[in-house]
Amino acid sequence: MRVFGNKVLNANAKGIRGNVEYRYDKSPEKIRILILGDSFTFGDQVSDNETYPFYLQQMLPNTEIINFGIPGYGYDQMLIYFQEEGLLYKPDIVILGFVTADISRNMLTFRDYAKPKFNVVNGRIALVNSPVPSPQEIEAAEFYKPKLLDLMNIVYRKVMLQTKRYDEKEKKVAEALLGEISATIKHIHATPVFVFLDAQRNIDTSPAPNSDEKNFISLCQHSGVIHKIFLRPYFAAAARNGVSLKTIRHFNPQENKIVAQGIADYLFAHHLINTNN
Repeated sequence: MRVFGNKVLNANAKGIRGNVEYRYDKSPEKIRILILGDSFTFGDQVSDNETYPFYLQQMLPNTEIINFGIPGYGYDQMLIYFQEEGLLYKPDIVILGFVTADISRNMLTFRDYAKPKFNVVNGRIALVNSPVPSPQEIEAAEFYKPKLLDLMNIVYRKVMLQTKRYDEKEKKVAEALLGEISATIKHIHATPVFVFLDAQRNIDTSPAPNSDEKNFISLCQHSGVIHKIFLRPYFAAAARNGVSLKTIRHFNPQENKIVAQGIADYLFAHHLINTNN
């Protein structure tokens, strides 16, 4: 179908981006890579053949890349999707496309639609708001809910967002969720790889990590993730070579190709993919 201003979007029978149908049983001749993420991984505003998972597939022809990106997802929904469906594909490598903005989504019970949420209780995640109420149930409940309560919740959230305590709670939840994702990946003897996708917005020449990158490093350390990919050098090199990079909205085709190249180079350099793949 045509979307995003005449771009092409397809989904297979399982709702996975593209028109390839993947079997749960994988080929022993190919390394299977599953990519978790939000709309940047899914590929908002680009065609099926312009996403970074698609370009990565072209760069690694003897692998099988499965795009598990879903627009609007936080790490909570990525965890559930991976545990309920992703594990069935028995991936060898699981890449998580990390976007800093997704951290705040973990704190919500409603974003466009009602969604599940995890709290951290005694150091472990606990699922709440599940099963998720339907739109009809949400609408019916609104009729009886005092509007003053909504106003109080809005004011409370705005106040809490300004406090260090909220930031700490937000980070604790993110640490727990990313740790659970990493542990789940390792449990099936696959390799977790986290890639920092905010690089497009942080082009500078300093070799030192910026604040968002430091937060990403901290989250990876708490999650037990060794393989971390930083793409800022790739975007910075592209900018020096005259490539026009956006600072808002989603990746364009050229930027997706830059992301794919950075991931491919890392996988080769760290021998997660050999030169025969």
